This record gives sequence, structure tokens and C-alpha cells, in this order.
Amino acid sequence: MAAVVRDYLLLLLRHGEAMAWQAYWVKARSSLRTAQSAYEQGDFDSCASRAYFAVFQAEITALIKLTELRQEEWRHERVQAEFNRRLIHARSYFLLPCAPFTMTL
Repeated sequence: MAAVVRDYLLLLLRHGEAMAWQAYWVKARSSLRTAQSAYEQGDFDSCASRAYFAVFQAEITALIKLTELRQEEWRHERVQAEFNRRLIHARSYFLLPCAPFTMTL
């Protein structure tokens, strides 16, 4: 399965920035599956870590797909701040109650 995901990501990345959001979406879904598996095994530290990264990668996905923001390096503080500013407060793509949640992760 990991090889399939890796090959898919490489294919997406070869197509350039226009498809970059999809690569982050694949990563977010993979992180969520890993978090669910860790939870089922009672590995709660790993579960929390992977769940955090699932949210982080999903926020990057939304920023790339729904805004003009592009970064060479996606820093955690900037992603959270820009997600809240651009997609919750400015455009209301997501509900306002999401803002405190993403900033406290």
C-alpha cells in the first residue's frame, strides 16, 4: 500500500503545482488512517501525533485549493494563522468555531 501511495504522490508532483493540493489530501487521509489504527492499538501518543498532522495537511490542502497562497515551506504557525484568516474569517468556507480548535492543536 505504501508503494502505491508513494507512486501516486510522485505522479501528482510531476504535474506541478496545479495538482499539489491532491498530494496533501492523500497525505492527510493517510495520516488519519494511521491515527485511527494507532487508536485501535491503544497507542494514544502516536494517535494524537498523526491526528494533528492529518489536520495540518488538510489545512494545507484547503489553502492551496481555495486560495492563492503558496509556500516553499509550510510552517505550522503560518498554516494555522492563514487557514483561520483566509478560510474562516475572510471567506467563511469553514465555521467560525473551527478557528480556536485549529489554533490550539
